[in-house]
Amino acid sequence: MKGLAKLMGNPTIATLVIFLSCLAIIAGFLWQNQHISQQHQQAIEQKQRYIVGIIHSAVEDKIAAYSAQVAAAAKSPHLATLIKREDPRLIASQERALKLVFPQAEQACLINASVDEPDEDGCIPITSASLNSLRLAKKEGSAPIAVMQTEKEDAYLLLTRSTEDKQKRVVGISAIALSTEILQTLFQPSYSVEDYIELQQGSNTVTVLASQGDRKWRQGQPLLNRAVANSHWRIAYWPVKTKASQSYLVAIGIVLPLLC
Repeated sequence: MKGLAKLMGNPTIATLVIFLSCLAIIAGFLWQNQHISQQHQQAIEQKQRYIVGIIHSAVEDKIAAYSAQVAAAAKSPHLATLIKREDPRLIASQERALKLVFPQAEQACLINASVDEPDEDGCIPITSASLNSLRLAKKEGSAPIAVMQTEKEDAYLLLTRSTEDKQKRVVGISAIALSTEILQTLFQPSYSVEDYIELQQGSNTVTVLASQGDRKWRQGQPLLNRAVANSHWRIAYWPVKTKASQSYLVAIGIVLPLLC
């Protein structure tokens, strides 16, 4: 003990002990802050994934429901026969019945499989983009849902499903043109979003179909970007920008003068 007291009585040794003690305190504060910051960041990232996941699932569920409806209608037993008869009166009657299945539809159309040219004056305006969807539906049975823009600057959501005869030959396409007004309701989450989220279409040229939150957070590339199944859409997410906590620096500034 006398030896320790003697060492502490040495100014150099005492200064070194105080210096090392201060370093230990700083290291402790830094380690604790880093640990807390990591936990906080993990919680934030978990919340972000949850928000995007909820909205992403809601949009996919709506698309799946719409697709199931048009698929059921296109499989009607007498539909193939009706399309092949090419009777305008009977086809118009069936189109009216099909529209009753989709109250949000601006138009419901039975398009003959032989149609392969753009036609702005058809049952639905057939542009180059919508024609590609019809061709894909003939080949694959359906095409991904997408917003179609016409030359008259009108827009609609296009749902498609092919109709086959008994020989499994595609004879027509059931095409449903939904109002674009449903996009925002389709994209509405069941809670308030502080961050910023977009429903986008396209890759090279991106069109924003709907959004939620404060657009001021839309800076740089989105933190999360998820494709929506059975569509040409994506969910893009930008989080609220927050400043890193500096509380540990304040604590060090208060404690160190007292101890050191």
